[in-house]
Amino acid sequence: MSLVGRILIFLIFLMSLVFMTITMMVYATHTNWKDAVTNPQNGLQARLKKAKDEVATLESQREKTLNELALERAARAESLAVLEVRSRELSQQLVKAEDERQRLRQENAEKIKLLETNQNQMKRLKDEVDAMRGEIRTARLDRDGQLTEARSLADKLNQSEGELRRLKERNNQLIGELSSAKLILDRNGMTVDTPVDDIPPKVDGIVTAVRNSNLIEVSMGTDEGIRRGHTLDVYRATGAYLGRLQVIETSSDRAVGRIVPEFLQGVIRKGDRVASRLL
Repeated sequence: MSLVGRILIFLIFLMSLVFMTITMMVYATHTNWKDAVTNPQNGLQARLKKAKDEVATLESQREKTLNELALERAARAESLAVLEVRSRELSQQLVKAEDERQRLRQENAEKIKLLETNQNQMKRLKDEVDAMRGEIRTARLDRDGQLTEARSLADKLNQSEGELRRLKERNNQLIGELSSAKLILDRNGMTVDTPVDDIPPKVDGIVTAVRNSNLIEVSMGTDEGIRRGHTLDVYRATGAYLGRLQVIETSSDRAVGRIVPEFLQGVIRKGDRVASRLL
């Protein structure tokens, strides 16, 4: 046998081993496809049915999800539309708010300026009020002084009016007395040019005080025509003659006389009558 024949025989033997090995391996891995397909537990048909059921379920879920997605999209579109409208409204409100803020800022600036003006005016008015208060106080003091002076003048005026009434009454009385005196002068053959300094007027009064043993105060004075040097007779209310006084001091409503010793005929007391001496 030649070398080539031997090589071929070896190759055939080797290939037989290889094919036998492959055959054993195929047999070892052989599957019963019918049982694998029809097995109700894990067969291909059961698995296919299960897969179809799952596919149907997934399709149903897909449809449901698509419907929900469509609804969600519609809702989102509606929400976006509402939000767009709201956004436009908010934008308009923002513009209005900005305008209002600018207006308020301008008004605030104007009010601040007005407030400063008012404060300055108030300060000026306060200064004027303070000055006016000082003037009022001065005017009040002047008014009080004027009122005091007016009251004093009113009192003086009342006194003057009273004095004027008294003087008018006295004047009327003196006019009457002057008429009577003229009549007496005419009846006694006397005129107004006749000297009368030494003749005391015919008056009647009382003793108001006895100063000492020889000075007597009487209730007649210059208003009644009594002058220094005149003599007055003193008598009691019963008519008893007491003595004679010579006037040494006079005032408007009183006079003081000294007792003439040679005419003294009794004790002169307060309350005794006094009359001008008859010539």
